[in-house]
Amino acid sequence: MQTKQSNNRHHNNIYEACFETRYGATDLTTLSRGEDDLPYQWISALLHRKPFKAHLKADFNQNLLFRHWYFSARNAERTMGARVLALGFPIITLKTTEGSLAAPLLLWNFQLEPDPDRTDAWNISRQADFPVYANLQLVRHVGSDNWSEFEKELLDLENNGIGSPAALTGWVSKWAEKLDWELEQQTVAIAPWPKPEDVEKSSCTGAVYWSAALGIYPPQEYFSRQLPDLNAPETGGSSDWGHPFGWPELDPWQSNALHTLRTHRSPLIEGIAGTGKTHLLVHLLIQALSNGKNCLVVSESVPSLQQIQVLLGQQAFVGLSFLLRDPYYDKNLLLELLKIIGQADRTETRHRKDAFRQTIDKLTLEKIKMDQQYHSVRRKVFGESNWSEVAGRFLRINKVEGKELLSSQLNPQEFQFQEKEFQETTEAIEKSLPLFHRVNTMNHPLRNLNAGIFIHYDKEESLEFIERQTKELLEKASKVHHRFILKQNEYADRLLDYYEQHYRELLEKTEALGERLREAERRFGMEFLKSGNGALRLYGVFSDKHRQMLELKAAIDSATLALEQTHREHRFFEFKFERTEQADDQLAAFLKTLERWRDSLPSVIQDELLRLSAKTALPELGMNEQMEELEMTLELLTDEINDSGLYQLPLENKRLTITKRQRFLEELMEQMETTRFSLKDFGVFYDWQRNWFQMPEASRRVLKALAKVRPANWQAAFESWYLNNCLNNSFQPALPTKEPPLKDYAHQYRLLETLLLPQINDLWQEQREQALLALKRSRNSAYDTCFGKNNAELGKDKSLEDLFRLALPTIAKTLPVLLVTPRVAQSMLRAAGPEVFDVVCIEEGHRIGAGNGETLARLGKRIAVFTDPSLAIPGNGDFATQFLADGAKVSPLRICHRWRPGSLLPLSGNVEWSDKALTECSVHYEQLDGRYQIDQAVNDEEAQQVIRLLNQVKETPQRTFPTVGIACFTVQQRDLIADYLLQIKRKDLPGADKIKQMERNGLGVFYLNEMHGLRFDILFISSVFGISDVKGNLPDAADWLETPESHSLINLLQGCVTKDVFILNSIPKVDLSRRLNLAEKTGWSAWAHYCAYAEAFQAADMGTQQAIIDSYRNIHRAGIYPHQDSIFAAEVALELTPYLGADRIQVNVHEAHRFFPVLIQPARPGEPKICILPDCFHAHSPATDFLWEYEQTRGLAQQGYRFLPVWSVKWWKNPTLEARKVASLILKFDTEGITDDQETLTDDLEISSNPKEERE
Repeated sequence: MQTKQSNNRHHNNIYEACFETRYGATDLTTLSRGEDDLPYQWISALLHRKPFKAHLKADFNQNLLFRHWYFSARNAERTMGARVLALGFPIITLKTTEGSLAAPLLLWNFQLEPDPDRTDAWNISRQADFPVYANLQLVRHVGSDNWSEFEKELLDLENNGIGSPAALTGWVSKWAEKLDWELEQQTVAIAPWPKPEDVEKSSCTGAVYWSAALGIYPPQEYFSRQLPDLNAPETGGSSDWGHPFGWPELDPWQSNALHTLRTHRSPLIEGIAGTGKTHLLVHLLIQALSNGKNCLVVSESVPSLQQIQVLLGQQAFVGLSFLLRDPYYDKNLLLELLKIIGQADRTETRHRKDAFRQTIDKLTLEKIKMDQQYHSVRRKVFGESNWSEVAGRFLRINKVEGKELLSSQLNPQEFQFQEKEFQETTEAIEKSLPLFHRVNTMNHPLRNLNAGIFIHYDKEESLEFIERQTKELLEKASKVHHRFILKQNEYADRLLDYYEQHYRELLEKTEALGERLREAERRFGMEFLKSGNGALRLYGVFSDKHRQMLELKAAIDSATLALEQTHREHRFFEFKFERTEQADDQLAAFLKTLERWRDSLPSVIQDELLRLSAKTALPELGMNEQMEELEMTLELLTDEINDSGLYQLPLENKRLTITKRQRFLEELMEQMETTRFSLKDFGVFYDWQRNWFQMPEASRRVLKALAKVRPANWQAAFESWYLNNCLNNSFQPALPTKEPPLKDYAHQYRLLETLLLPQINDLWQEQREQALLALKRSRNSAYDTCFGKNNAELGKDKSLEDLFRLALPTIAKTLPVLLVTPRVAQSMLRAAGPEVFDVVCIEEGHRIGAGNGETLARLGKRIAVFTDPSLAIPGNGDFATQFLADGAKVSPLRICHRWRPGSLLPLSGNVEWSDKALTECSVHYEQLDGRYQIDQAVNDEEAQQVIRLLNQVKETPQRTFPTVGIACFTVQQRDLIADYLLQIKRKDLPGADKIKQMERNGLGVFYLNEMHGLRFDILFISSVFGISDVKGNLPDAADWLETPESHSLINLLQGCVTKDVFILNSIPKVDLSRRLNLAEKTGWSAWAHYCAYAEAFQAADMGTQQAIIDSYRNIHRAGIYPHQDSIFAAEVALELTPYLGADRIQVNVHEAHRFFPVLIQPARPGEPKICILPDCFHAHSPATDFLWEYEQTRGLAQQGYRFLPVWSVKWWKNPTLEARKVASLILKFDTEGITDDQETLTDDLEISSNPKEERE
């Protein structure tokens, strides 16, 4: 036995709070009614494993309680496959941090049936072999030192049962001592429930009471605190799956979900009622079977599992599946089936292996090619836009400004071509364009100012900062500039003096030398210079004259050497002294050169100044340090300007000479003066520059380019260039340019369907044989117990969990599709550990707790969770929500295949409709205004009306009654209506036989939360709530409609009927009208809209229906899906307009439950309309099913439409040429009546380049 409340909901279930009245349990001792030994007899029978029967006469309140138990138990067994009526004994009370707890230790099912003769009498019974269940919720309240052992022994107690009272007392005594529980009596003695004050008085952590609690114990949701580790499932690759084919046929969204399972391994498949979740699940199972994968399907709803089993049976796979609802009651049936399997001989399957393999290979090859084509046009290449739509956006904007304007100005390598970058640049252009028109240049003198001035200061602060800084810095720069001028002048003056001094020195020595030469000429003539010193020295011995000549010549040589030495020391000009007899000529030449040098001193000094620096200054002038100081002063000024934050780029003084440094300083001063002068435009420039520095670099590049080419429409020029490059970057060779071979694909698929059944049967016969042989060889005893001829006898004393422990992997090979409830799946995990199954499918993931779902997921290598998001309750801790939070990939189902009468969910705009979604149905609304009886929580007027409507139900043409359901907003109303039907049968009143026949066909009365998984041909809904006093007030109980749970259940209600729905409402219309505009998703809002729509539907008031749908859509914030207007289709239509005329062309048309991107009206009445389909695919989902694509195209032809594809990749390159080709083909259709199956290629068609002439 198990509970719907998950372990994290503290004491919110009967398993932990059986004394609380809200859970409807009762004390066994209160049922004696004159039979004081009844409680003892009952407990004694349970502990001794004996059958038990009792006949109880109930008072009024007990009769109501028994009636409630009876109807709840029947519904639970029908919807959950569980027997929930049980006796809990003994009762353990614990004091925990979460509060006081009262929990039965063990639970025994019993049956409760109304006495056929007396309305106040009930029969209670229990068979001897009924199982005993342990309350596993107790485990989580046991300390960490003992919980593992406690859990094990508690499970052993459940599996082995209680042999005697002594065995029970011994077990209880052991654990009472271990866990410090108070145990007053060491023997079993039936006692009434303890008083609350007695429980609180106990000084122990807990106490054991030999009391019993009878009540409804729903399936408990328990998972062990110690589970085997399991690696996270892989998220990529599908090589281990096999082929992707199965049946029944899928729509694109279903195909996408299955593709996600193959590639991502853990999809969360979301869809409202009617979108084909069960259909997809059956296809998944068949495809898995064909690939040799075994599957486990887990659902809280037995009707859902039964429906899956029926659908598998319709596909002839019933022998490969088995439904396990309850671990005890279905065990014998499983053993019988396993015995048949174990003893069965191999049968002929007529499997044609070669034909199957060839067909699979051909289909796979074609599918891969078409998948590549489909993904190339449907994959998102720019934000949320796919290839076709980006091509359409490009075509639209390229007509305004061509892509070529920016092609020569921008480098595509510098852009990311993502939507974020596009949006940022678009916003930058929009914001910058008016600012640029005011500035009108990208080279404004103020553009070199620091960005921080515009980012961190407002306009007034920044202006004041610039003026102050430039003024101060200009004053400092001016002083430095003056020092540069003065120091250079001083250096020039000193240098001139230095040169003049040198000139005078050379001149004096030259003149002295000349004087000596003239003296020698006067005294001796110039001939003496030609005499050598040796000759003169020889003659001088004998002649005074020659001695004087020798002395004079030595003096002249010495003077010449001194002059040469003086010149050589500085060498300010070039002159080469030579030994020559023409000394006077050489001296004259030197003097001339000297004078020439002196004349050139101004230019020489200027040259020296140009290369002047601290290093090149003449040391003799004593100004090196002054030059070095001057250079340092400029460096400090430069650093100060940089540190001031005035200009964006740092100033760098890399000049080497003083002159260049002065020029650099003058440039700085000029820059600052220009800045000050340009401040007259600062207000305008500040706005531009502040915007400029706040935009990304990519946007700046674009704006610079636009400022150069100055297009008429800046935005259009950018968009056309950008979108064209997006298309270039995302171009793939697989982009379609001709029709895919859908017809041949469909033919091969139909052939595969005939081969699939024999292939699956043959494959699993072989798998069975191998698995059984392996088990028999490895563990023969396990084989005999599970598959042997005497398995019923050998497995008699074993639980289902024991059988799983022996041979679950083999069972999963012999019955490759197991349909189970969560409690059966839990026993599988405990018995065999994780990853026993290739695929685990969890149905109704919104109903399974997160903790329980996580443990169930461990059973499979791949996990598929199916859920209806409209039924999820926020904050309920369900597995679907947790699965999504853990990273599961969502695969929505967005095609409604079956509309439930009156349901607003598919009308809210989140789904599209298939051709077969609408079938003959009816919606009936009746405003009863019955009174709500507060003390009983019933509305008798509605109950009576339900009975009257039941009498009007007619047989079907097959002479059987339809399946009828009655849904009630309160449990008490359910009990009241069900009791009316019971009394009619008991008393054999008119209509009793009809009720019995209808019950055999599924008639049932249900509270709303019992409706999960149920489907009815006819559904009667009793809203119960109505006015409760003379003032016309609604009861406080109606506040339930304000809860999220009520919203979920009313959504559930809308999906439970297939043909006719009858709504009985007693809530005043004025109260419903007030709730129509509630913004919250509550039951009030859902019920108000449901009733209003039903009434408008019944009255065929289309206007009111649409208004209610719009209101419902606004509250649920549902966007219109699936087809947004196609930009590419609109551009195709626009290009065709000159040829065909605007009156023939319709764009983005919804017609006959289909979406047509472009629809061309026929030239003459009665001829087919032409459907222009971009890139030849109908679907807009991430993946598609090509059999569905083929059927869509075929369906168009059957409905009178002609199909004509256009290719976005061709239109991107040359829209004018493509428009002429398509228009030519349409005009040929008009004149020649070309049929689709002629497959005329548009590439060979040409028409006049003048559309007007063509139309004429």
